[in-house]
Amino acid sequence: PAASEEVSLASFIAKQARLCDVQGWHLVVAGDLNAFANLSLDKWCPPDVNRRVCLADRLSALGLLDTFRVRHPTLHAFTHFGARGSAARLDQIWYRSAPGGFLRIVNAEILWQWCRRVDHDPATEEGHGAGAWGKHMQINWVGGGTAECSNKSTVGLG
Repeated sequence: PAASEEVSLASFIAKQARLCDVQGWHLVVAGDLNAFANLSLDKWCPPDVNRRVCLADRLSALGLLDTFRVRHPTLHAFTHFGARGSAARLDQIWYRSAPGGFLRIVNAEILWQWCRRVDHDPATEEGHGAGAWGKHMQINWVGGGTAECSNKSTVGLG
């Protein structure tokens, strides 16, 4: 997203994070973030410089964790391949457990060369946990442009 859109999106996600805290919901943010959590692992042929503060940094500051990096902390992986040989892991799923609850990421993967691929390979995640209320749940997400607080609030990220 453009810088002004990214600031607006970060503000919206921060509001959703506060709502999730109040309601005791898990928070999941997924989509094409156009940001890198780790330049050395998430970008190939990186002539670019990571923006001073990008969406990945803002998510981390809100206490969210990158599901792929939780399961694969040192693996080079990419969801988008450029025409000139560059590659980047732009599609990501981030999460934060509900206050007083837990969310365990069981698996996180990239569906490489998926048959329905348009321009990016989708990221997927599987987890399980319980909210502060103690109700156990099974959770599966496919990154594709949503921000979600538990199953209560879903908004497109573009």
